[in-house]
Amino acid sequence: EPQPKSDEWSLTFERELMWNWAIRGTGVYATNFDLRRLAEINRPRSAYNIPVTNRNPGYDGLVGTADDPGTSITYWEYPAALGGLANSATMVVPADGKQRFKTLEVAGTRRMAGGWQASASITATKADMPFTDEQADNPNTEINTYNATWETTTKLSGGYTLPFDVVMAATYERRSGTPQASNYQFAGGQTIRTIALNIEPLGTINLPSTNLWNMRFAKRVRL
Repeated sequence: EPQPKSDEWSLTFERELMWNWAIRGTGVYATNFDLRRLAEINRPRSAYNIPVTNRNPGYDGLVGTADDPGTSITYWEYPAALGGLANSATMVVPADGKQRFKTLEVAGTRRMAGGWQASASITATKADMPFTDEQADNPNTEINTYNATWETTTKLSGGYTLPFDVVMAATYERRSGTPQASNYQFAGGQTIRTIALNIEPLGTINLPSTNLWNMRFAKRVRL
């Protein structure tokens, strides 16, 4: 059984702009390889050769309404001879493909001087994920699941020394929401009677961005 591996390359350039202030730019390229798929022993990928086509119902999930895009979704089922639990055993097999990630970050820092410090950064990552590790190896799991989305993160932080050796620190982070796609349960097959599929590409919609705010006070005590 192959073990997944990762390679990562990064290049950073940092320059002092003025006393106590600096700016930094970073680029990162990462790949995940030797990934795996979950294959059915008696139902290989080639056995999924019977098309089942349904109309795309649109966002409201109802066929024949105004929001129907006029397209169809086709999934694939296997012959009846390969049905039943006796043919559903699986095994892990090597996957043909890689996951790639490209990241750019720009950051600025002000080191501690005069009793305060601060930093800010924005990071953007472009994903190229045709499949996930141990994803089922059949064509239905690849319908509108290719992840080619962007993820962004913004961070702000600072610290200030108050009188009586009280230190105040604050951080704020905003992370873009997880990519999603509208999903619908289709029917009509004989061996796969119902199946839930994305009706549009992954990343067409996103969950709300997450915002995290943290503030801390600490008192220095000399011993």
